[in-house]
Amino acid sequence: MRLFRQLLNFIAAVALIAAAIGLVAVAFGYVLAGAWEYEKPKEDSRQETWMEVNGEPMHLTVKGPQNGPVMILLHGTDVEGSLTFTYNIEALSKAGIRVIAIDFPGFGYSTRNPALGYMANDQARLLGEIINAMQLKNVTLVGFQRGAAVALEYALQHPEVVARIALISPQVYHDARPLDPGVVSLPVIGRSLMWSRIAGPLLYESRRDLFANPNHLTMDYRKLVAGTTHIVGTNDFRRSWMTDQRRDRITGINRLSEVLSPVLILSGTDDTSPSAGEVRQLVQALQDAEWRELHDTGVYLHQEDIEQTNQRLIEFGLRGTR
Repeated sequence: MRLFRQLLNFIAAVALIAAAIGLVAVAFGYVLAGAWEYEKPKEDSRQETWMEVNGEPMHLTVKGPQNGPVMILLHGTDVEGSLTFTYNIEALSKAGIRVIAIDFPGFGYSTRNPALGYMANDQARLLGEIINAMQLKNVTLVGFQRGAAVALEYALQHPEVVARIALISPQVYHDARPLDPGVVSLPVIGRSLMWSRIAGPLLYESRRDLFANPNHLTMDYRKLVAGTTHIVGTNDFRRSWMTDQRRDRITGINRLSEVLSPVLILSGTDDTSPSAGEVRQLVQALQDAEWRELHDTGVYLHQEDIEQTNQRLIEFGLRGTR
């Protein structure tokens, strides 16, 4: 009996120590999350182009010849936005493609105002405003993860504008929000957890399984990501998106067979995320879909096999223009 009591006391002590460490970690994350954000979304040395949408600044990267075929890059749900295409933009533009990489509200360097919308349908609407403002035609849309849903939604609404669509590790059918809304909405724990995932110690852990080789998630890139999280309102914006009760489904989810543009789908052979199961659904749903797998890559195949991804996109973007 004495040995049993000692064992219980030991377990209780370990539990108390673990709880204390957890409380300290949460408190540290909460305080650091507040001090982490100190910049406003404004021009700096990395930003090339700005557009004003409903009085709010939206950032775009525009590169390549002005008369080249237009390729618009649409990011997924990662906080860095268009920086996910850091290793692709230069190669595409040097190949003669006019590249436009968009930071939607809440992502990259753009405004953190959630009133502009953050669902895939909202982003498709904003994409339309940008295309109209820039007077673009015959564009190739490239969507990474949730950006694939945005590309398909816009193509359904404006088939006359879209020449081609490329989807990288598409996430169209499943909701893109990875965390439990109940936990995220907690005043202290939720704020600390969000900061830990988007800028803090959990950034690497939350992404490493999405790479075939986690070493491709380099420290330099993680620093690049962290730079966008210093913008005031980042944490609150992400929490708004995470806790929104609406399902993030595009209106055209059951009409994908009506997409008339040729579609290139790129996926990684080592992708174990929900997007891996969606590829076959998309191939069956779309009228004109070409599927290519890149070996030894995961979700972030455009950051793992950079050369192969760029080559596929260049060939697809220049198709019929030479």
